[in-house]
Amino acid sequence: MTKISRSIETRVDPMTIWELLDMRKWTAISTIFEKVDLPSREMKVGEIASITAGAGEEKVRYLAEITALEQEQRLEYSRTGGPLPGKSQWQIVKNGAGSIVSFENTFHDPLPEPVKKSMEATMDKFLSDIKLAAENGTATP
Repeated sequence: MTKISRSIETRVDPMTIWELLDMRKWTAISTIFEKVDLPSREMKVGEIASITAGAGEEKVRYLAEITALEQEQRLEYSRTGGPLPGKSQWQIVKNGAGSIVSFENTFHDPLPEPVKKSMEATMDKFLSDIKLAAENGTATP
């Protein structure tokens, strides 16, 4: 098992960040995501998204089943059907007028060092993309 954790501080409120954790918006805010299909109009526990993603030329497909959801606070999902099964957890904590956003990926299998470094860079990029979208006001539905 491998666990990677990352976090950022933003100057925007948790609601603004929460809007960007809606998986259907990921393709609009980050080039990491090529396609996200989520059948319902709103995210809910038990919903399964089909995701095509990858920071470079090589794209992967996997399923993300939402396992926990707390408005403006927490999103968790399991990843299956792709090369890196495991779970992902997002947490948003109010910090003065802003927020701290934490992102953790747990992988079922140990990751070789080059894959781990690649995943760390991808997670850093996605957090940076979220922060940029939130602080530039592109989070509105």
